[in-house]
Amino acid sequence: MRLLCEPAAFPAAEVAALGRYGHGTRRSLAAYEAFAHLETADIATPAATLTVVRILNWHYIFDGEQELMLADTPAKVVPRLKAEVTARAIDRHDHILHAHAAAVEHAGRLIVFPAAGGAGKTLLTARLLSLGATYFSDETALLRRDGTMRPIPTALSVKAGGIAALAAAFPGLGALPEHEREDGVMVRYLPPPKSCLPSPARALRPALLVFPRYVPESAVVLRRLTHADALGRLLAECLAIPRRLDVEAVAAIVSMTEQTSCWELIMGDLTEAARQVMRLADDTGVAT
Repeated sequence: MRLLCEPAAFPAAEVAALGRYGHGTRRSLAAYEAFAHLETADIATPAATLTVVRILNWHYIFDGEQELMLADTPAKVVPRLKAEVTARAIDRHDHILHAHAAAVEHAGRLIVFPAAGGAGKTLLTARLLSLGATYFSDETALLRRDGTMRPIPTALSVKAGGIAALAAAFPGLGALPEHEREDGVMVRYLPPPKSCLPSPARALRPALLVFPRYVPESAVVLRRLTHADALGRLLAECLAIPRRLDVEAVAAIVSMTEQTSCWELIMGDLTEAARQVMRLADDTGVAT
């Protein structure tokens, strides 16, 4: 993926470059924090090139000659860029189920957190990263036919209410630029520490399915779920099925759930919740 500005295409325009990732050009605007951890020295032909320009007070995103977005404020540009990059990454992954879920690896075991927006999965994921977990995803879990998942390590999307909860672990979070998503919610994009990034080819079978719910000042409560209950909750967070499921694909989804330790997590103290999840992973099965 390449993000760049193309002045020659808009000779009369005032153009603001976002940088050409993978080609040595550095930062400008407020996009760098959202994509810096994905920067690469690989100069192979990119799968796509997204172009961002500013003309007077208007901001455009183009894919080739196709206009993807016209925004009246730069605060709206980065969320759409992030969405476009994520969509293209998803399209390049062969998968049978796309769930709204975060995921981390600890002790060689993949922990998946399916949850609706506002449940606290991003807060829990960020705290786990600060304690040394390996980052797989903030909101995109793609189950493959062989029962494994691969990383989609986009920047973590932290809403205003989560800044205080993560301030101790990420003291610079509050100073990051604020962005406006298409749903009107204001967020900051927290880049995962580079030490927490996995190999792009890393693929693991989920060892734990943990369904979190953040309740401020609540005690941390872990409750084991039946596989049937967990499967229903997982499917409730399914965002897309890329193609009609055949018997083999259905069996893979059911088998993945049956071979996974499944829990509901109510949490108020993020540090304690993260430590309990890590202990669960330490005690669950055999690393795959």
